[in-house]
Amino acid sequence: MSTIGLGSLKTDRNELLKEGVIRRLFDTTTKATPSYYEKLVKEKKASDYTYRDRQIAGLGLATKVADGANSPIDAPILGGYKDYNQSRFMLGFRMTHGMDMFNKYDLWQKQVKSLARSMKVSKDIEIHKMFNGPTSTTLDCGTGFDGLAIANATHTGLDSSITTDNYSNYLNAALSYSALESGRYYYKTLHDDRGILIGGDANLLVIEP
Repeated sequence: MSTIGLGSLKTDRNELLKEGVIRRLFDTTTKATPSYYEKLVKEKKASDYTYRDRQIAGLGLATKVADGANSPIDAPILGGYKDYNQSRFMLGFRMTHGMDMFNKYDLWQKQVKSLARSMKVSKDIEIHKMFNGPTSTTLDCGTGFDGLAIANATHTGLDSSITTDNYSNYLNAALSYSALESGRYYYKTLHDDRGILIGGDANLLVIEP
């Protein structure tokens, strides 16, 4: 956003309004800025302030029964919920009366581009927080349905009868060929909340800087 004020630039910035004083402005914030969040997460548009996701596990496996026996009855398992509240990030600048009077719209346009860059980078930083601190529980987006961090090593399933620990999704290992193979095997043998094979494929490797 921008606002046009009636004040003037601070005294130490008045030289920006004068002709022939400054030959060229050197600004490191005008460079092209890389953005990575679109490669890491899927962005969803939202119109409401609050959203709620609910965890549920569908039916389990069928069992063999004798002829004429009653069919086993199963029911979905309802888990916890996760609320998401939209966050507001704002930044602005002012076009002063002096800039308008002395026709410094080229300088104002530079700040428009700088504002777009700042908003883009701010979003990237926010998204990367959960990758730079995958086991932190203090992040707004960093906990799951069970209240544990997304990359916590002690996640449990909804079905208490499934005792195999197959829900921990944090592979804490140094980058190596064997670690990559272990990671691929882990996702290939991943089971759901009812103990049924999912068999996922890992398609993205994120390395903490």
